[in-house]
Amino acid sequence: MEMGPSTARGSAVGDRDQRYSAQFTEFTARLQTLATMDDLPKIRDSLLPSAHELRAGVNRMAQDGEVVVTQMRGQLRQYQAKLEEAERLASVDSLTGLAEPAEDRSGVGIAGGAGAGVFGDDVRFERIEGG
Repeated sequence: MEMGPSTARGSAVGDRDQRYSAQFTEFTARLQTLATMDDLPKIRDSLLPSAHELRAGVNRMAQDGEVVVTQMRGQLRQYQAKLEEAERLASVDSLTGLAEPAEDRSGVGIAGGAGAGVFGDDVRFERIEGG
């Protein structure tokens, strides 16, 4: 079974999140190790690269998030275009190709005064003037 773009993207995001989770788990373990150290110069030497690594990881996460948001916006635009096309097609009579009148199609009714009647076909109503 072939995955659609949304499913594939969701899988990639899940993989990315697991990778980031593993990186943060490793980073946390290193910080916990530093907390047990007594040698201040060695702690400082270890903290600086860790801080740079943390900043780089957060920057990568932000960039990845922007890429996903951009992709989702593009997909949303495609869905909006498909919806507009479906609405356009729904507003055209399939038999005649003419635009359907913009009227309430909530039910069939009879209206009119003396010499007038309404005939309907579940879709459109036409007022017929009688003599």
